[in-house]
Amino acid sequence: MSAPGRTFRRSLAIRIFSLLTTLFLTGAVAVRLAAGDLGIGFWVIVALAILSLIGFVGAWGDRVRLDDEGVEVRNVFWSLLRLSGRRLAWRDVIAVREHRRLRPGGGEAPVTALFLVPRSGRRLVLDSLEDFDAARAMVARRRVAELEVIAAATPGDHDTTGS
Repeated sequence: MSAPGRTFRRSLAIRIFSLLTTLFLTGAVAVRLAAGDLGIGFWVIVALAILSLIGFVGAWGDRVRLDDEGVEVRNVFWSLLRLSGRRLAWRDVIAVREHRRLRPGGGEAPVTALFLVPRSGRRLVLDSLEDFDAARAMVARRRVAELEVIAAATPGDHDTTGS
């Protein structure tokens, strides 16, 4: 019997940051509009407010589902506009790369993102997720299982560590 999948959201910190940024920039637009200041600075702030609104919708609507078949990334708000998400099957993932931030003074930093590299097409980035460690463990478990299936299907020695 296979393990059930799990759906992850963006982290609470990212969602709150997107909310505060959107409120701040839309407030700045309102203040400049009320003051009648419609110069180039106003339009720059309008553009930034629009971008922050897009980020807000992304942060609050993104859902990442990990299951035995693969990874699905979708946004509940964009799907209302009939914009589809993206699905990547585990059998199409040829590598998983971990991203770590640089630490001043050296030392090993924690993993902050996973890059799933497919056979063809764009890589899929998993970052800023609630319970990122659980998502990372699920990817690692699934990756090892997929490599074991490949090793069992072909004769010879194989490395199942994913490196």
